Amino acid sequence: MENNQKNKLSLKKKTPQAPAKENTISEIEKKAREEAKESLQKAIAYLCKKFPNSFFEDKDAKKPFKIGVINEIFAIVDEDRQNNPDFDPVLTKTKIREAVKYYTNDVKYLESVKAGVKRINLEGVELEDDVVTEGHEEYAKERIEKFKAKMAEKNAKKKAVAKNQQSFNKNGPKKFGDKKPMGVKRKSFAQNSDSKKNESVKFEQIDAADIVVGANVHVLLGNRLMSALIKDVTKDAVSVQFKTGIVAKVTPNRVGK
Repeated sequence: MENNQKNKLSLKKKTPQAPAKENTISEIEKKAREEAKESLQKAIAYLCKKFPNSFFEDKDAKKPFKIGVINEIFAIVDEDRQNNPDFDPVLTKTKIREAVKYYTNDVKYLESVKAGVKRINLEGVELEDDVVTEGHEEYAKERIEKFKAKMAEKNAKKKAVAKNQQSFNKNGPKKFGDKKPMGVKRKSFAQNSDSKKNESVKFEQIDAADIVVGANVHVLLGNRLMSALIKDVTKDAVSVQFKTGIVAKVTPNRVGK
């Protein structure tokens, strides 16, 4: 009898555990980007410490490397990897290559590539027989122009997104419980939609490349088009916020201009 009572009490105390929250695709991608950025920073820090006379944290101190320096870097890093038991496994050959590419693609590095300038080896020694040619300088200038154009485009998109967000939130989403003054009739849901009464809906699906966060779009719901703002984009769904403040997920084929 006592055992039965104890079993009942133990059953009452046990509470069901909530299922583990699954990471969304966007969260997984964000985490992967953060880990890649962290490992890249580690690789650059390692190169600056390993080769203090040629890899510089101060961008203004950067100088053009000798031709073929990447092979020497690989050889030295491989030796360090074999002989150092505390060698960070994150510093793979691929990650070292990525770090060198990131370092040499920097604008300050490219600006140092001037015709007639002597290139340096990993000890920081200027080489008499290895100087920057006019062709190399021209190539560096082209890279700088492309980088500046890309940054200008990126900044323009940021400004456009901010402007769209500001315009969308100008009056703020409707709050629960808001009431119209007495004598003023509320509009029906159909009247609040963007499609006019008795007009046929003209839906034009948006290009996949234009489905980006912050874009103002129209979403096809049944036979109506509703204005919305894109809040998040995943592989198979688009999260949008309507003017009512409601957020919903729809398939990309329902997102239009």
